[in-house]
Amino acid sequence: MSSMMSSQQRRHRPTVRSGKRNGTRHEFHLALRMPPVPTTPIFYPAVNFLTRNTTMSAFQLNEKQYKIYNALAIASITSMGGLMDTSRSSVLTPTMLKAFVNSQQMEMIDEEQATRLIQDHEPDPLCRQKNQMSFEGFVRFLCDPVNFAFVPETIQADERDLQLPLSYYFINSSHNTYLTGHQLKGPSSSEMYREVLLAGCRCVELDCWDGDDGLPLIYHGHTLVSKIGFRQVIEVIKKSAFTTSDLPVILSIENHCSVQQQAKMAQMFKVYPIWFFSFRSIQCFLVRYLHISSKNCTPTYTYM
Repeated sequence: MSSMMSSQQRRHRPTVRSGKRNGTRHEFHLALRMPPVPTTPIFYPAVNFLTRNTTMSAFQLNEKQYKIYNALAIASITSMGGLMDTSRSSVLTPTMLKAFVNSQQMEMIDEEQATRLIQDHEPDPLCRQKNQMSFEGFVRFLCDPVNFAFVPETIQADERDLQLPLSYYFINSSHNTYLTGHQLKGPSSSEMYREVLLAGCRCVELDCWDGDDGLPLIYHGHTLVSKIGFRQVIEVIKKSAFTTSDLPVILSIENHCSVQQQAKMAQMFKVYPIWFFSFRSIQCFLVRYLHISSKNCTPTYTYM
């Protein structure tokens, strides 16, 4: 590739100084060492999310690029602690996929059906040609609606049957609802409560902590995420809780607040009543039923 460059190009190749003590110069070639992009269109199974295989086919990568790819995958595993091998060298054969589905999914399939699953979900053309499922294909298989543990259409809630304990129901739930991104350093937003409730979620989480101004806040404790006001969140919940569904909404409150700010939380529920709270419960919270749990010495409130 370098032999094709003119002398003018050679004289003006950009350089950059490294941070090393001796100031060694490293040269970067203007031309990329990439094979030409094939003119024939590349087929990928229809999916509704982007993956690392979305824009480049496996046969466009040479041996050196494969090594870089796998090195980055291994580094990602080490840094993220996922304990999962996502390199292209790890694949499932129809026999291995059949064993997984039979033993872990508790569904009996044969190797012909396993092969069909690979062809349906594997995005890499080379892997499909070899009847192998990569990590990417395995994730797509697990996330496909046909692989859900239950069929939503067959378990539509009937209000006449809503008299059983909570453990009898599948409840659409949200964890760390307030987070919009990274759970250690991302922003928090009350808008997330509106979005998940309008999407049909019936259980949201509120991690409550003392605010410096005496008013409780919601955020992921001991992290760098931003903080939002408890009052703001329950106001959003009140407006959005029953817009798309009349089913009850469960507030999963992880309460780290002092007794004084817990009392303010109860007062806010009176100001912004969410209809499944009774005022008598709030009043009992404020004045009567505080006791200390001997298990962890954490104040516990009993609702009557």
